[in-house]
Amino acid sequence: MSMKLALNRAEMARESMIQATDWLDTKGVYYRHLPPSQLKIGPINYWPSTGTITVDNETGKRPYLGLQGLELVLRELQGRYPVRRST
Repeated sequence: MSMKLALNRAEMARESMIQATDWLDTKGVYYRHLPPSQLKIGPINYWPSTGTITVDNETGKRPYLGLQGLELVLRELQGRYPVRRST
């Protein structure tokens, strides 16, 4: 892999993480960032760079990808993940 490609891939991963955390902040959803590239939302595991979504105690990945897929899973599991309180 060339150095330029590696830098582009790293930059894309950073941008996807920023986009995901901004989106979650806007929705008021509590999450933890597990370095280097995972977000943990209650039982939900999300990797912004690939869009992959898994849920604890489930086998395999969810068929949905990206923030649209994450929104579907958040709706489905409503009440099983902590939401940040308004201040």
